[in-house]
Amino acid sequence: VELQLTASHGIITLNTDTGITIIDGADADTTMTLLGNVINLNNAIDGLSYKPDANFNGAAQLQVTIDDLGNAGSGVAESVTKTVTITVNAINDGPSITVPVAQTIDEDTPIAFSVANSTSLIVVDTDVGEGTGDLQLSLSVNFGTLTLASTDGLNITAGEDTSDSITFTGIPDKINSALEGLVYTPNPNINDDDTLTLSVSDLGDTGTGGELNSSSTVAITINAINDAPINSLPATQSTREDQTLTLSTANSNLFSISDDSPEGTTALEVQLSVDNGTLTLASTANLTITNGSDASAGFTLVGQLPDVNTALDGLVYTPSADYFGSDTLTVSTSDNGGTGSGGPLTKTDTLSIIVQPVNDAPVNTLPSAQNTNEDTSL
Repeated sequence: VELQLTASHGIITLNTDTGITIIDGADADTTMTLLGNVINLNNAIDGLSYKPDANFNGAAQLQVTIDDLGNAGSGVAESVTKTVTITVNAINDGPSITVPVAQTIDEDTPIAFSVANSTSLIVVDTDVGEGTGDLQLSLSVNFGTLTLASTDGLNITAGEDTSDSITFTGIPDKINSALEGLVYTPNPNINDDDTLTLSVSDLGDTGTGGELNSSSTVAITINAINDAPINSLPATQSTREDQTLTLSTANSNLFSISDDSPEGTTALEVQLSVDNGTLTLASTANLTITNGSDASAGFTLVGQLPDVNTALDGLVYTPSADYFGSDTLTVSTSDNGGTGSGGPLTKTDTLSIIVQPVNDAPVNTLPSAQNTNEDTSL
């Protein structure tokens, strides 16, 4: 007897092939034709299994045709065909996220995630299109901002574009367009390691099993880059002849320095000088004075940033006696290498000081007591 089995949307596998011959097709395939006696054929199909194609759901069929090859009765071959309908229920398949390996960037340098950079981010869901078609994706970082390559076709439900977190929905193609060119920008002067976290939900599409989620992360190492120090000087200052000028927080004319050196242990080196007067620090605690001395026209102070700024909050400028006109306070700050790569950096700035003239009373210069004789002129 000849038995032909044909399945749609899947493969069929015999329970056994003992005592039969497969004359067409193959076991564990979509179709096969078997030759054997009735007993052996029944043994082969008693436990016949059907495995649907990956991610297929819907109606499938198993067609069975048997031909006696004329081995009974009049000798005329007789055949009959039957069809079994198989319903494959939809089961929700979870989404997945493809991410690149850990990334390394320099401080203050953005990175674009893209195919061209071999850093692409891709979301996939094999069956979401059978439902609403939408996925939900959440993105977040700790020390920077994320800017999507596109927001076309997306519905932003939390956060916002160019921020540290955003959640949006859309079909996979639109989401992947938004991710192709996603830019991560670290916060200014940040060199802490960061993490890009991606979480995708299929919102329950489609089939039984409910909502399924997937998450993944990309580690981002941010290399420290040395930044030049910043001298923060007030606007042009003025004082009167023979009167001091104090630069301080209290007088709203503070002179201060900022730098990334607190991230390390390297001391700052600050050179101060004026042309027509002297400078006196508010404090010399924890500082080393070189190339001059405090309360002089110029000197260099070396120390940690907090101690330097303490010394500058109350810096006193004293013009030279009876001097009036323009003077210049010059400050040159070196971080001596500061923090990160790039080597020592120096920043030089100046502050203009106007010394206003003051009218001085006339001075009568007389000799000591004098003597002369009577009737004698002196």
